Amino acid sequence: MAASYGTGGGRPRAADDGWTVVEVPGDLDFYSAPDFAKYLGGIAAAGARRLVIDMRDVAFMDSSGLRVLLNAARDLRENGGALRLAAPDEQVLRLIEVTQVGPLLPTYRDVGSASGD
Repeated sequence: MAASYGTGGGRPRAADDGWTVVEVPGDLDFYSAPDFAKYLGGIAAAGARRLVIDMRDVAFMDSSGLRVLLNAARDLRENGGALRLAAPDEQVLRLIEVTQVGPLLPTYRDVGSASGD
């Protein structure tokens, strides 16, 4: 099922300390990754520099989704920003561990922890 970004699930919202929270409304995989990449690019183009990606509804993420998150994190860092992942499930955490990208995609137990400094 394709995720719907910007219309319901996936709508960004302001959080504490200047963080913008983006909910991922489903799996982040080969099919949904291109749309999510465009959506994140639009949020960054609108001026958001610090993003918390709320992963609580993501039960599966493949390398396509990982690539989108890594590219977004790089782009934000290059512009003085940051990207954090909130509430990733075990499969997502395992993918981050196996690929050894944890330092590039810091994970937090929930949105509140991720948006606090």
